[in-house]
Amino acid sequence: MIYCISDLHIGDKSRKDDFQENERKLIEFLQSIPDKNLIMVGDIFELWQCHLDNVIMAYPDLIRLLLRKSLCYVIGNHDQDMLNMKLLFGVPIVDKLIIEDTLFVHGHQFDAVNSKYKRLGRSITKMAGWLEEYIHKDVDVWAEQLVMRLKKLGRFGFPEYYRKEAVKQAKKEDMKRIVIGHSHVEDYAKIDGVEYYNCGTWTNGRQHVVKI
Repeated sequence: MIYCISDLHIGDKSRKDDFQENERKLIEFLQSIPDKNLIMVGDIFELWQCHLDNVIMAYPDLIRLLLRKSLCYVIGNHDQDMLNMKLLFGVPIVDKLIIEDTLFVHGHQFDAVNSKYKRLGRSITKMAGWLEEYIHKDVDVWAEQLVMRLKKLGRFGFPEYYRKEAVKQAKKEDMKRIVIGHSHVEDYAKIDGVEYYNCGTWTNGRQHVVKI
C-alpha cells in the first residue's frame, strides 16, 4: 500500500499558517503507517509565505516523523524552490515521480496561473498571507470559498479540467494511473482506462489521503 498526501501548506504557526489545527491528526495518521510508504505530492510546506527554517523550527517532531515515513517528496508550486536541494534529510526531492505504471506530479503544471505565470500566483499568495497576518486570519478561507463557487459555476474548468489534463499527461507518458494534488479537492475518476487521483488537502481542518 502506498499513501499519498498533498497540499498541507505547513507554515510557521503564525496567523497565516492554515495547517496548524491538523498537526495532531497528521501525527496520528503517520504513526499508523509503515516507514517509507508515503509519497508527498507537493505543497507540503508553505514557502511562499514562510521560510523553510522557520517551518522546521515550528514543527520539528512532526517533520522528523513525516520524513521518516516518506519515500519521496514531489514538489509543488509553493515549495518549488526546494528542487535545487535534491534531498531533504535523506528524502529525494523531484518534480515528478514514476513508479511502475503510476505518475505522480503536483498538478500546478495544468494551471495556467501557476505553471506559466508563477510570479502572479506567488504574489497573490504573499498578499493573502499579509492579510491573514494583519487583517483577519480567515482571509484565505473566504478567498478559497469564492474560488470554489466560481469553479462550480464552470469557471477555471474545475474539476473536470484537472481530470482531463492529468489523464492527457498520463497517456502521453504511457501511464495507467496518475496522482496529483494542487486543487485542494479530493477526487477520483477512471477515464479511457486511466485512473486519476487527487490528494485533496490538509488545510483548514480537512484531512485527505489517497491509498493505492
